[in-house]
Amino acid sequence: MIFTNCLPEDSYEGEVNGITMSWHQNAKGRLPELAEKYGADAKKLKAMAEHLTHASLVRLGKPTGFIL
Repeated sequence: MIFTNCLPEDSYEGEVNGITMSWHQNAKGRLPELAEKYGADAKKLKAMAEHLTHASLVRLGKPTGFIL
């Protein structure tokens, strides 16, 4: 599955289509653990979280969001 509207794989802060997203340090640290727990690829899990965050921010009309 390909997720659009996400940051580059090695980036945890940036802008996508005018929406600024930033990962909290704790969320970055939990990502590999959660990927292993759910049998998912960490890069795909990251992209999914960013895609859903972006969609939520667009729907709410907010310019900035944090992944906690």
